[in-house]
Amino acid sequence: MRRRAARRAANKILRENPNFSKWLLSDSNRVKEIRANPEIVQTWHQKWREQNFGKLNLYNLTEKTRRANEWLTKVQSALENMSNPDKKDTTTP
Repeated sequence: MRRRAARRAANKILRENPNFSKWLLSDSNRVKEIRANPEIVQTWHQKWREQNFGKLNLYNLTEKTRRANEWLTKVQSALENMSNPDKKDTTTP
């Protein structure tokens, strides 16, 4: 009965984390180890999370920084327009 519960838990982890599943399948030794002992999936999942989520995703960080910069530029421009109401558009007569 305990082995069946361990299999269910392992299948749930694998269903919820497709990237983890791909990572496991990339090494045949891990697959053999998990088939022999499904309870070890939690240990492998913890190692995988530490390995993958400890890294910085530079692309996402760059995009967020760019968007924040654009937003701050717009806010700064609006604040400058509000602080200098005397300056009018000189191009119109």
